[in-house]
Amino acid sequence: MLDTEKRESKGSNLTQLRLSDRQKEELQKKADDVGLPLTQYIVYLITKDLKKK
Repeated sequence: MLDTEKRESKGSNLTQLRLSDRQKEELQKKADDVGLPLTQYIVYLITKDLKKK
């Protein structure tokens, strides 16, 4: 692995979520309201929740 590849992948993890169609639609609407892609909005919600604790 190249040094640049190591730097870019450090601390990066791939996570998959299974959502019902209804959940995805509701989250997509909220993400659209704040102008974020769905994935970034979900990461924002998780991060916000973790900061509370």
